[in-house]
Amino acid sequence: MVKERSPMSSSAGSAPLLRFEPSGYTPAQVRSYYGDSGSGQIAAASPYLADVRSVLDDAQVWLGEYQVPERAAIVLDVDDTALSTYTYGAATDFAGWHDVHPFAKYVMSCQMQAVAGVPEFAHWAAERGFALFYLTSRPDQIHQITLQNLLEQGYAEPAQLFCKPGTQPFPEYLPALVEGTSSHSTVAFKTATRAHLQAQGYDVIANIGDQQSDLEGAYARRTFKLPNRMYLLP
Repeated sequence: MVKERSPMSSSAGSAPLLRFEPSGYTPAQVRSYYGDSGSGQIAAASPYLADVRSVLDDAQVWLGEYQVPERAAIVLDVDDTALSTYTYGAATDFAGWHDVHPFAKYVMSCQMQAVAGVPEFAHWAAERGFALFYLTSRPDQIHQITLQNLLEQGYAEPAQLFCKPGTQPFPEYLPALVEGTSSHSTVAFKTATRAHLQAQGYDVIANIGDQQSDLEGAYARRTFKLPNRMYLLP
């Protein structure tokens, strides 16, 4: 019998496309920050959502200063920028991201909730004339599921959703793989994709994500980092 491969794994079958690391916060500290008193949900009055609102306000002020040029763009990460993994994290005591198959099942359930305030921000930006691109390290195999989840959570239709290719041949704009690896790092994939947008004539005015790896590299006028105390994704 051939073992079924998780869509969150590379073509090698054993190497996950996403490599999570501990955030440095204890589960109790994480729950407190997200305002979770035992419900497994993020509280509307949590310090976390206050910090999210502060970042979005800064981004809105920055973008509001622009007379939007032709082909101006905003790049948004997906997990814990657009869609929240908090319910999964709380259910697994913030250790479940390392177990590829349950996390893949959770993602493929298409029931992740929007990060509060981000759909409204995305609609505001789209109405001002910015092209919206969602850029995620989720694998290509769940492209349609990811797009469906975003739209069902009230997000504006994107100009394009980019997911990380898990198998070769890769798009020409991606760099060659580092020897001994089967997929691109988050930084390499996302930097190359933003460079690709620039080559197509887009001006990425803002790049928004919850991980430093979402924001490293060039090809964006300014970056905005949303908080995430659940995990790190290098």
